[in-house]
Parts: sequence; C-alpha cells; structure tokens
Amino acid sequence: MSRGKAKKGKQEAQRGLTQEALLNRMTNRIRQSLELQEILTATVVEIRSFLQTDRVQIYRFRADGSGEVIAQSANQERLPSLMGLSFPADDIPPISRELFVKARQRVIVDVQAQLSIISHLDSPETGETLVVEDVRYCPADPCHLEYLAAMGVQSCLVVPILYHKQLWGLLISHHSRTREYSERELQIVQLLANQVSIAISQSKLLSQAREQARQEATISKIATLLHASTKLQEVLPVVLRETVQALEGTSGRLYITADGLSQISRLYTYGQQPIPQPETENELIEDSVCWQRFMHLSRVLGQEQLLWSQPVNDRETLSLQAVNDLYHEPELRALGPAFAPTEIRGLLSVPLQYRQKLLGYLSIFRNEIEVETLWAGHRDSDERQRLPRRSFEAWRELKRGQSQEWTNDEIELAQALSNHLTTALMQKRQELEKQKMEEELIKARKLESIGILAGGIAHDFNNILTIILGNVSLAQMDAHPDSQIYARLTEARKASQRAKDLTQQLLTFSKGGAPIKKTASIAELIKDTLGFGLRGSNVKCELSIAEDLWPVEMDEGQISQVLNNLIINANQAMPDGGTVQVKVENIELEEESFLPLAGGQYVKISIQDQGIGIPEEHLSKIFDPYFTTKQKGSGLGLSTSYSIIKNHGGLIDVESELEVGTEFCIYLPASQNQILAEAEEEKNSTAGKGKILVMDDEEKVREIAGKMLTHFGYDVGFAKDGLEAVELYKKAKKADQPFDAVIMDLTVPGGVGGKEAIKKLLRFDPGVKAIVSSGYSNDPLVAQFQQYGFRGLLAKPYEIEKLHEVLSKILTEDKNS
Repeated sequence: MSRGKAKKGKQEAQRGLTQEALLNRMTNRIRQSLELQEILTATVVEIRSFLQTDRVQIYRFRADGSGEVIAQSANQERLPSLMGLSFPADDIPPISRELFVKARQRVIVDVQAQLSIISHLDSPETGETLVVEDVRYCPADPCHLEYLAAMGVQSCLVVPILYHKQLWGLLISHHSRTREYSERELQIVQLLANQVSIAISQSKLLSQAREQARQEATISKIATLLHASTKLQEVLPVVLRETVQALEGTSGRLYITADGLSQISRLYTYGQQPIPQPETENELIEDSVCWQRFMHLSRVLGQEQLLWSQPVNDRETLSLQAVNDLYHEPELRALGPAFAPTEIRGLLSVPLQYRQKLLGYLSIFRNEIEVETLWAGHRDSDERQRLPRRSFEAWRELKRGQSQEWTNDEIELAQALSNHLTTALMQKRQELEKQKMEEELIKARKLESIGILAGGIAHDFNNILTIILGNVSLAQMDAHPDSQIYARLTEARKASQRAKDLTQQLLTFSKGGAPIKKTASIAELIKDTLGFGLRGSNVKCELSIAEDLWPVEMDEGQISQVLNNLIINANQAMPDGGTVQVKVENIELEEESFLPLAGGQYVKISIQDQGIGIPEEHLSKIFDPYFTTKQKGSGLGLSTSYSIIKNHGGLIDVESELEVGTEFCIYLPASQNQILAEAEEEKNSTAGKGKILVMDDEEKVREIAGKMLTHFGYDVGFAKDGLEAVELYKKAKKADQPFDAVIMDLTVPGGVGGKEAIKKLLRFDPGVKAIVSSGYSNDPLVAQFQQYGFRGLLAKPYEIEKLHEVLSKILTEDKNS
C-alpha cells in the first residue's frame, strides 16, 4: 500500500470517529437535557463545527407558513446573523413545504454552478419510504439563486425537521463559498435532524407534564377554596382572582344567576371592567340581548332574551366562547361602547351549567397587547416584493388590536375550574334549599302548637264574645245615639271586635284550618289595600301589575290582611318617607326551582321598601309568633301572614339589607278556573218574617241569638244539640208548622253537632235551609260548607247586623232565583 493511500485511509477513519463522536455527544445531550432551546443551540454549534460552514441555523415554522430563525451559529465575518428574524410564508412556497414532509426532501444548492441537488428519502407520489435514495440533479430556480446571492450565500444545505409527520422546521447550512456536501455529511446531518425531532417530542412531553402539574395544582387549590369554605359568598372573590391569574388574564367577572332563594343575581369582579353606558346603566352585560346571542342562548331557547331561572333545552348544552378580539364579534358590537374606555380585548367566557340549569358565567378578560415581529427585509403587497429580496436588513413590525391567544390548555383549565365552581354553587343552593325547608318545618311546628292552643279555646272564647257582642248590639239599639251610654257601648263593641280579630289571628295557625276561597283576581285587592294602607303617609307607591295576570283561589279577607300587614310594615320602616315598589307578575316554577313549592304556575307579589332593613340575626325569627322589634307590636302580624299564605298553598319569603331596605315576596298558586261575576246583592233591612230554629250547646248563646232574632220579628225555637234539633224540625214539619231556617252550631262537645245533624235533616227534607255557625275554622266544613248541604255560614262571634244579613239572604234565595 502506498503512503498516500495509507494517509487517506487514516483521514477517513479519523473523520468516521469524529462523526461517531458527534452523534454520541448529541444523543447524550438530548438524553441529559430536557430544555429544547439548549439542545437546538448545541446542535447548530456542533453541526457548523462538523461541516466547517459559515452559518448553521434552525428555522421554525409558524401556523401561517411564516417562520423565524430560533437557533444559529455563524461566522459573522463571513455571513451576518439572522437570529430572531422572521421570514414571510412566500419565501418557502407551499409546494416546497409539502415536499419537505411527503418526500422528506433534502436540498443542496450550488449558486455558482446554478445547480440544485434534490434528495428524496420517501416517494414524492406515494410518501412510502424508498429502498434506494432518490437523488436528482436539476438547474436551480433563478429566483432562488438570486435570493441566496442577496444573502451572500454560495452553497446551501436544507434538511427538514419533522414532528408527528408535520413540518416543524428546517436545519439549514449556509456557506459564503462554493462547497460540496458528501453523502456521509448529508447522512450525519439527517441523523442529527432526526435527533432534534426526538428532542422536540421530549420537550413537548415535558411541557405537557409541567402544564398538567400546574393545572392540577391550580384545580386543587381552587377546589379546596370552594369546597372547604362554609361561606361561599366570601370565598368567591378569592376564587375569581386565582382563576384570572391561573389563566393569565388581566381581569374577570363571575355572574351568578338569581335562584328561588335569592331574588337578585350576583356579580363578582376582579380588575378592570366594562363601563356601563347611560342608556343601560342598570343592566349587566350578561343580561343584555347581544350577550345572550353571542353565547347562543337565543338559539338554544328560541327566544329573544333568556330568563335565567328557566332550564335550557335538554338536548343542548351551552359552549365555552373564546375570542382574541371582541370587536370582531358581530354579536358583541352593541357592547363596544362599554369596552371602549378599557384596554380589554380578549374574552374567555364559560357557562356554569348544571344539567339543564344555567347558574351563571365565568368570564376572563385579556388586555390588548403589542406584538413585535422582526422581519428580514421589507414585506408588503407591493408588486416588487414578488421579485427576489435584495435586502435582508431587519425591520420591526408592531401589531395592536388583539390579545394574547387562548391556548387549548387554557381553555381546558377554564372548563375544569368552571366545573368545580358549578358543583360548589349547586351544592350551596341545595344546602340552602334544605335549610329553607327545615326552617319552614320548624315554623310550621311552632305555628301548629299555637294553633292547637287556639283551637282548644276558640269554641268557648267565641261563644263568650258572641254573647257580649249580641248584648252590646241590642243595648245600643235601645240607647239614644247621643247618650253617654251609647258611647260607652260603642267602645265596648270596638274592644270586643279587637278580641275577635285577635282570636281570628290565632285561629289561622290551627292545623287543618282552611281559608274560604273563591277564584278572583288579586289586582283590585292590591290596589284597594295600597290606597288604604298608605293614605295620609309620606310614602309613595310604584305599582306594576301584569296585564294578563292569572286568577288565584283565595280568601279575599285573609289575603287583604296579609297585604295590609306588609304595607303597614313598609310604611313604618320609612318614617322619613320613601317609595314602596309593588310588582305583581305571573311566574312558572320548575320542579327544581330551589323554592319549597311544587312546580307550576304562580302569581308572585313583591313588596319592596327603602327602609332601615332587618338585622340578619332577626331574619330567621320574623315569622315566629310574638316576635317583634316594635315597641307596640303584638308579634302576630307576620306570623299570621305566614300561616295564611301557607294555608293557600303558597309561600312568603323575605330578603333584607340594613340601610337598603326589605323585600317580601308572596307566591300564590294560579287557578285554572274562570272568575265569575258576582250579582250585586240586594240589601234587606226589612223586618224578619218566619220561624227560625237555633241549635247551640251554650244556653247563653241560644238566649242572645233568640233575642236578636226576636228583635227583627222572627219566631224562634231552641235546641241544645243536633239530635234535639232534628226532632224539633221533623215535629214542626209534620205539624205543618215548619221552620223556615235552621242555625246550627258546628261543634257540640260530647254531643251531636251540626256536621252530623245536617245529614239527618237532608235525608228528611232535601230543601232544608241550614246555616252553620262556627267559633273556629279548624274543620274543612267551614271552608266548604256548601258541599255539606249548608246554605250559609255564620262565623262566631257575630253581631246582630251580620245575623240578619246572612239569614235574610238565605230566606230570599228562592224568591230571587
């Protein structure tokens, strides 16, 4: 072997060792380092050292086809640095980018020879791996040659870097002189490009692991805040702040819809917010029609504006909305003036939806940012830019009008955080609902105990009052209206009436007590009550009544009592004057309405004052019997109101804030029945004619009833119980001296009362005109007396005028019909 050949063989062996060492170093570096930029920087340094070229760089593509030099090693005495410069997508056309991927095309360009050497590892037609590398020699594109020459490059090597079969970037070698690349050099550079692909995969996995760990830590932190706190309202501002920071926002807001337990929606904010405009000053952006269209609520519900308490369509769920420039969203155009004074540009809004119930919205804002790009040479739409670029001097482009883009990871994190927030809100609402129902049960038991006591004494007490009122009424008829005796009797009568009212209040607590209801519109009743309750005061009223108000089944007297109580309370809460807002509307409650009411149609009455408010510690007690904060209050007004509404199958609720005011809300079940017009009754003040049978177990009651009836000219018979009354009625009928009417006490302790006696009388005489007299309303018969065969009701205690009125009506029924 000649000395020259031996030397050449030794050099080749040395190069082989050098190449092997290079591959080992890069492989070990990739294994030891997980920082991609560090690996890329080391790669270009090693390759330039290996190839001995003037500049080696890694070019990273962007989604729009443009790209940037992100790693470089250069001999700047030969070729300038392009590090950090961006190049437009047109510099590397789509067809070239496609071949880099499909054929794993490598390109060597010799500017002086005007030659391109194109090497394909895969078939350009099928993309299948070639057994033998396909190398083609062809003339270089003149534009490409001029492009490289303008950069000062005479020879160029380009190898694609792929990631998951997508073009990630290019590994590029530039030399200022003509240079050939050997097959072995190309193989080594290709192997290193493959190692870079591995490093990219590892870096992506590391980034994903870090992001996942960050997300899990954030979710854990916020979940702990939400679920560990007993006072959710206090922790929500903290949760909002942490969420905004975790999602790299600049501000945010949390909108919670009103539910059955809270009459108003709640808004929590962090950072800069949109500025309400004068024409929509009292409207939150979440309540606006344009916002609801933007969130596709109109599409989901098929209506112009969402009623937040309604469930959304069970076939659809609301989706998250992420925008980088809210001014480019047509649906949000109307909100532009609210955002214009701010720097807010980006929006990420997540619906808080539990099953088909919308609980609110979590919205994160991002401010407008400046995006700076350093371009290699001027780039615009000028025709001259279609020619090869003659200058690569850097120029700076600043873009405004957009926020930082929302990434998939951020969107997933926002969704996960909103899920925890939704769960916490739903749990809190369910806890409040349970607490509300327990409170209702406790109230009901308290009132029931009062009712048991009231029911026990009512019979005897009202009998006594009947005797007193009857005697006072008769005595007044014998006294001169101007006499002192008449005046004293009037005072006695008023005192008896107050005692009667007090007894009646207590009787509303009685278990089983039912109001005497009829189908009616509550509108006129409210108007009358407001006029009476606020007459002569310095409080004005703002009344809003729905035009198509549904009718309700109600005892007008009892509901009037409730409304009077609430209006008087509102008036007294504003000694310096103010406004009472009364709103009457139709609402439809779903089964899951968070109110202790069955689903269905209700008429809702809201009475809101601007008074001093009720302390929070008193709110749970205001419906308790005898609880009052007034010096002269009896403590029965609100508890009576509670019982009345409960006995109507409805609900009364209260919300109050000190120095702001109090709002009472009444829910009454709507009726499907039509309101019947009542014929005007003809007053009958003539003397009585006929024979009346009075049955009562109390002798003094029989006696005073007899005196009052005799005063009007009736003949009166008496019975101490139901059996005696039936016998007397039959006997008189057979003797052809029948009773024209029978007044029977409902309850006879230890004997037969009116309930049993009416059955016997009806069997004997279906046309009997019977009136039931009762001292308390804890029997269903009182509310539905006509269904039992009675023609009328005479509630104890009664006065002489009421006795005559009821009796006259019954006796003249057949004549008027």
